[in-house]
Amino acid sequence: MGGSLGLAARDRAGVADVRGYSQTQATLDLALERGAITTACRSVAEACEGADLIFVCTPVRMVVKHVREALAAAPPHAVVTDVGSTKGPLMRALSPAEQRRCIGGHPLCGSETAGVANARASLYQGATYFVTPGAHVDADA
Repeated sequence: MGGSLGLAARDRAGVADVRGYSQTQATLDLALERGAITTACRSVAEACEGADLIFVCTPVRMVVKHVREALAAAPPHAVVTDVGSTKGPLMRALSPAEQRRCIGGHPLCGSETAGVANARASLYQGATYFVTPGAHVDADA
């Protein structure tokens, strides 16, 4: 999901700088090679530096941890979202202050394959993408 989002941002939306983080160097290397990211980062915090919009594309079991790390590291104006399939645990874990800049997302797309090796810029084209802001979200976010 993340690799496809990075490809789409660069190829279809003209985004010049897509920073990425992964726990494995091999994934980062492949994401750079495929053009899904322009900068490989060593941490969530480094990936969030200077960002306006942050997508957390991680297994559902890691979403809360990574969203909280992103919110803590991101510039005050940055909006954080995710592509996980569940929102209840995430929103319950966030304080009202954290919810101000977090908007849950759930794209209804994908395939039977996973990983950046299978990423494609067209994955989100024509897909329904639910946006699920929490009760305390800032209207400007």
